[in-house]
Amino acid sequence: MNNAYVYKWTHLPTLKWYVGVRYSKKCHINDGYICSSKIIKPMIKQNPNEWDRTIIDIGSSEEMRELEKEILQTFDAQNDERSFNRNNAGVPKGWSIPWNKGLTGKQIAWNKGLPKEQSHRFGKPGGMTGKTQSEKQRKIVGLMTKEKNKIQAQCPHCEKTGQMVAMKRWHFDNCSMKGGK
Repeated sequence: MNNAYVYKWTHLPTLKWYVGVRYSKKCHINDGYICSSKIIKPMIKQNPNEWDRTIIDIGSSEEMRELEKEILQTFDAQNDERSFNRNNAGVPKGWSIPWNKGLTGKQIAWNKGLPKEQSHRFGKPGGMTGKTQSEKQRKIVGLMTKEKNKIQAQCPHCEKTGQMVAMKRWHFDNCSMKGGK
């Protein structure tokens, strides 16, 4: 039964985005729901013409919560300058939880300092390692990556223009022309 959906709001003037999930017994994509954010909701209500809503996927509550979490973690929403999301669908910054809550045996072993060969992290980078994505999830992540790569920025120091991804790495605070060099 499809009683949930993942949505994305985009603020058109800035291209900043917000991703959320809506689930309830009677929800549907045209139920008038905006979002749960106390920051974004008033902004959308105040200037609805500046916002674009996209339904990313429809499915079961469990699938959609997992998809929202995957999107927010893949794009590191809490640290992305263009994201309105305050956390990556996990524990928000500054919150504390028991050190082993929700960890597998291998993760607990790693945290206790077992040799790296016995650790779940041995030879693996972070992120989606060890997890498989469905074809639908790959398409969604691909579309969001393409959209992210469309963003152009201009360095205030050398006035070079390029993709935001590369510009963050080589320009702005890291620009060789910074400080009049």
